[in-house]
Amino acid sequence: MTLFLIIYAFRLLPSFSVGQLMVGLQIMSMIIQPLFQILMQTNQYANYQLLKMRLEELFQNIDKEN
Repeated sequence: MTLFLIIYAFRLLPSFSVGQLMVGLQIMSMIIQPLFQILMQTNQYANYQLLKMRLEELFQNIDKEN
């Protein structure tokens, strides 16, 4: 919806090259946003795995002490 509003707004202006720039940026943000979300999910999974490994080491050290 935002993309259509940007296209409509810049068709009314005489300098359409700025409109093309804005549309290009909007399209790029729509492409990059899912990739960034995938990156964030991967980072969260890696943090989870690291925490899991540290907890396992902690439990092993506790078992060795007892």
